[in-house]
Amino acid sequence: MSLYTSGRSEQNFPDAERFWPTRWLRNEAGKYPGVTEATASLPFAMGGRACIGRKVADTLMSLTLAQILSQFHVNIKKEIEMVLMLVPVPAEPVTLYLSKRV
Repeated sequence: MSLYTSGRSEQNFPDAERFWPTRWLRNEAGKYPGVTEATASLPFAMGGRACIGRKVADTLMSLTLAQILSQFHVNIKKEIEMVLMLVPVPAEPVTLYLSKRV
C-alpha cells in the first residue's frame, strides 16, 4: 500500500490535497467531518517498514505536552461521560482551558 497515495484519495478524504488538520477532529456525532474512511491513512505505517521517526515524533509530543503542563494548569469546562466503543471515548467534545501557573 502506498501511504502517499492512500492519504490523498478523494474517495477516503474529500478535498484530499488541501491542508486541513481539523478534518481529524470529531464532530458531535463522533465522526470525522473530512474523512470517509479513517483507516485509509496510516501516517507512520506499520511493521518492518514503519517510519523510523515515529519514536522521535512520539517523544517530541510527550516533551511538548510536559512543557505545556509545567507552565499551565489545565481545566475542563464540565465533566464528560465516556462511551465504550472499541475503546472509551468522550460522549461529546472536551473543552480545555489553560491558565498560567504562578
